[in-house]
Amino acid sequence: MRSLSAAFIAVLEAEYAPDLITLLTINTPTPIRRAWWWRDVTFGGVTYTADGFAHSEVVQDIEGRPPAMTLEMQNIERDDGTNLEWSTLLAAGDINGTEVQMRVVSESLLSDADAVISETDWTISGWQLAPRGVVFKLGAPIDALSITVPTRPLASPTCWWKYKQGACTSTSALESCAHTYGDCSKRYPKGEALRIGPSSPLLTVGHRR
Repeated sequence: MRSLSAAFIAVLEAEYAPDLITLLTINTPTPIRRAWWWRDVTFGGVTYTADGFAHSEVVQDIEGRPPAMTLEMQNIERDDGTNLEWSTLLAAGDINGTEVQMRVVSESLLSDADAVISETDWTISGWQLAPRGVVFKLGAPIDALSITVPTRPLASPTCWWKYKQGACTSTSALESCAHTYGDCSKRYPKGEALRIGPSSPLLTVGHRR
């Protein structure tokens, strides 16, 4: 595991920005909010408790799998100073799919809720109890995974299907199509997979002539 302080130390030293704070939010029914900082932090009207947490490098590959990483957190501290075991929270319900948000802000700009230097969103895809807390497996957001893209890469913006024939299943009232990605997107309902053709007419039969 790599601590967030270690992850940002090179940036802090290089950019002379020792006031960067990492804010973590786990959107459970009662949100868990932590700040990698020496004291509690209030940002955007919300208080983040000072705590230590660590994450791995973001893992990506060339096979199209979405990015992933792990996040390790200590036991949750109650207001009375005692620790709440993660097993208690995890036993209360399935938190897979819960959104996790990481923000980097500057201490000097905490009064400006729009002054976010960087922001990444993840979802919990698995977890494992550790001796002092829990290790979460984080994956790409659910909405990011539902984005529909052409099944084959496009080398040009030209579609080779015949409009409203064969592979083109558009039912648009528009009588013609310029065979571009922009035109295609206007001829299918929002959210429906586009049937824009392959990058070359040699890849299909029945293409437009």
